[in-house]
Amino acid sequence: MKLVHSSNPILKTSLNPVNLLNVDKFILFNIKSIMYSCMKRNDGIGLAANQVGLTLRLFVMETSIGEHLMCINPEILWSRDTCQINREGCLSFIGEYIDICRPTEILVRYFDEYKKETFKILKGIDAVCFQHELDHLNGITFHERK
Repeated sequence: MKLVHSSNPILKTSLNPVNLLNVDKFILFNIKSIMYSCMKRNDGIGLAANQVGLTLRLFVMETSIGEHLMCINPEILWSRDTCQINREGCLSFIGEYIDICRPTEILVRYFDEYKKETFKILKGIDAVCFQHELDHLNGITFHERK
């Protein structure tokens, strides 16, 4: 699996939800493993499916406490009104960093690789990463968040 770079139109594509009834857990485990390896090989903390050419509404990320998450059909249910400016990079935009203001705390919902519905409160860098990757799934690059 190789990274898609900035000029690829798939990065501007909003992805449709994954139909979990039609996807085997074994396939999800393999996708998670391959995407996670690609993410780590490129020194990332998150990677959206369209960044590796897949049109699946999912991403992987590593939390600040070392959890390896696969977030399928993710959404933000609530976000704190206060935001913080963070310097963000992106594996699809090598060497570029942009200061972006994002909410400091969010409540999220997603399905994991076991197809289990999960709710989490994310703070700090974990909240930033989730929002960045969700933007990718919506066809939004970090340049549009300046």
